[in-house]
Amino acid sequence: MPIHVPASPPYDAIGESSAVRVVDHPQTILDDYPSYLRDESRLTGNAERLVFASSEHHIVSLLKEASNDRTQVTISAGRTGVVGGGVPQGGILLSMERMDRFRGVRWDEDQNRWILNGEPGITIRDLQDQLDRSAFQDITIRHPEIEETFRTFAAESSLWFYPPDPTEKTAHLGGTVATDASGTRSLKYGRTRNYICSLRVILSDGTVLDIPRGQYVDKRREGFRIEGLSGIHFIPPPPFRSPDVKSSTGYFASHPQDLIDFFIGSEGTLGVITEIGIALERKPEYSLTAIAFFPDEEHAFLFVESVQERRKKQILDPTALEYFDGKALQILQMKKQEEGARSKIPNLPKGVHAAVFFEQEGKREGVDSICIEYADMIEQCGGKDEMTWVGMSLEEKKHIQELRHMVPEEINHILVERQRRYPGFHKISTDFAVPEATFRRMVMTCRASLAEEGLEHVLFGHIGEHHLHMNILPRNEEEFKRAKDVVMSLARQAVLLGGSVSAEHGIGKIKRDLLEIQFDAESISAMRRLKEAFDPAGILGQGVFWE
Repeated sequence: MPIHVPASPPYDAIGESSAVRVVDHPQTILDDYPSYLRDESRLTGNAERLVFASSEHHIVSLLKEASNDRTQVTISAGRTGVVGGGVPQGGILLSMERMDRFRGVRWDEDQNRWILNGEPGITIRDLQDQLDRSAFQDITIRHPEIEETFRTFAAESSLWFYPPDPTEKTAHLGGTVATDASGTRSLKYGRTRNYICSLRVILSDGTVLDIPRGQYVDKRREGFRIEGLSGIHFIPPPPFRSPDVKSSTGYFASHPQDLIDFFIGSEGTLGVITEIGIALERKPEYSLTAIAFFPDEEHAFLFVESVQERRKKQILDPTALEYFDGKALQILQMKKQEEGARSKIPNLPKGVHAAVFFEQEGKREGVDSICIEYADMIEQCGGKDEMTWVGMSLEEKKHIQELRHMVPEEINHILVERQRRYPGFHKISTDFAVPEATFRRMVMTCRASLAEEGLEHVLFGHIGEHHLHMNILPRNEEEFKRAKDVVMSLARQAVLLGGSVSAEHGIGKIKRDLLEIQFDAESISAMRRLKEAFDPAGILGQGVFWE
């Protein structure tokens, strides 16, 4: 028998904002809200109506109407995605930014950690800021039964943090769930999915679901039977399999299958997430942040491999291992020259053509021996102490982390400038992850293909997870076309090497062709059936995954 999943009533909107802001003139949206029609991919869309929801009641009513009229609905979060998933192609654009309240907290006795509930419009930056400042003391909780627990949590919240660390801190919590986001800390902590304990989701027919992790688990591959407002939704067990490496490609499939995992990484195509329960972790007693510079890529890779060997032996436990090639360092130097005397970017050591950003954290006991371990490895791999930037204080660590984030930001600025000359441009970058055994081969293939085509490119990213971003910087329309062809060829190679075509960015609207490289036609047909089961009207996230 399929697992029975009952519907839930929408939250009572009493005491919440009852006014919903609606902009229903396409030209007004284009003129006054242009940023809502694009994301960091630089893809631009259009919408007939822009809706700023502030309660579940608004969303239920909107989805019922849209389903009846077969009007497409695109869900908008922080617009920090790079694959166009939240860029509307007509219809209704549903912004979740006003749903940014914290709703409750509970202590998980089994895991010895706090579970914090909040709405999808909360930004990652605001979440951590509230934790750091214990600012939750200023928030009014309307449910007396959880008020005492909430006050206890508020008093000690500065001792806790949310591990997922996407690059863009203005990302919305809901958007990170919809894309199963990861970041620099995913080497140690894993991606967003690992920290999602519950979801409230509204399906396209207005059905509201409360889904705690572990409550609806299909152990017998019998599927799920959901009581929908428009009838029964039968969700079949997925016959396809998710890649074994870090991946964010299509719908997540596992055995046994937890119902909650369908929505995480579904990119706004299965339902509208209205509340999220996230697990917090205790802050470590210390953290070390550093950038080590090397004479070339080979020496940098040797350092990373040395760290990984010690990680497997549990000698080291790095939080992050990030790589930057010579072109990335050139971009930093160009930025420094442009800023002149006001620049906070230090002078790069001479004769360096690669760098590795790394972080280590844990208990204070043994920190000195760990620092010595890293210093010895850097020396053995061609680096030097005087060529390594180390941050121990909060200010020092923040500065080094800013330098790490500056590289992708500057790449985006370069692309924006070139897009002014060629409006059809959008960001072209790889997001491949491959097994450790084939990583070197994948990098060599990328380098050779781009050199053969004469395309300007930058290589950086999560080398600790064998997941690098090859950003291509086309200088004209002809190079733009060739760049797209090269990425398709490299995607096929990544899959042949046992990898994923999209490790963290998702598929969205820009990378739909890559889904067909990752999965065969039968698996994609099964994904389409899964989508139809959750969203019979076919209104949510049109153009994501497939046309």
